Amino acid sequence: YDFFMIDDDHIALVIGDVSGKGMSAALFMMTAKTMLKDCVLFGNKSIQNIVREVNDKLCEGNGALLFVTLWFGIMKISTGEISYVNAGHQFPALRRNGEKFKIFEDIHARPLAILPNLTFSSGELKLDSGDVLFLYTDGVIETYNQDDKLFGEDGLIEALNITSGNPEELEALVFNSIKEFRGKQSQSDDITMLCIKYFGANE
Repeated sequence: YDFFMIDDDHIALVIGDVSGKGMSAALFMMTAKTMLKDCVLFGNKSIQNIVREVNDKLCEGNGALLFVTLWFGIMKISTGEISYVNAGHQFPALRRNGEKFKIFEDIHARPLAILPNLTFSSGELKLDSGDVLFLYTDGVIETYNQDDKLFGEDGLIEALNITSGNPEELEALVFNSIKEFRGKQSQSDDITMLCIKYFGANE
């Protein structure tokens, strides 16, 4: 995951997950993250072209046949407008101010590093003051308990809606809910979360 300022009015939001495990997968993910950041900061491209360029580079020499799911957004801070590409990643959870969290079924494209020369569809999302966007990897919802029951999107939404707290509280609540749900069952996949609360242009 990553987040970084592009200029005074734009911030990049990134979360991804690589197939496989071990050192080769970790290095592949780091390569993807570095390529994406370089393309954002050292070029003047549309969000679709940024992802397409990273995808093409990752396809080169990918002998291990790894792939990366990615949710990548560029947010205009003064308006709350986000342009995003979801390349095979989980649907985010979104809470409008004063409402409950819901799964936001955004526009999906294929994961990165599967095929070169792919076109990636983008979508638009606008946050208003008080809205919260919650991004996560599949280790959150694909956690099983001792009865082989899945935590799933329902478990995630239930945990998120316990409180209307700040992002740090929300992430702690989700993690503790997963831990309690899992019990003595081992965690089979990594858990990564990125939570963004928008306070409006003047905050």
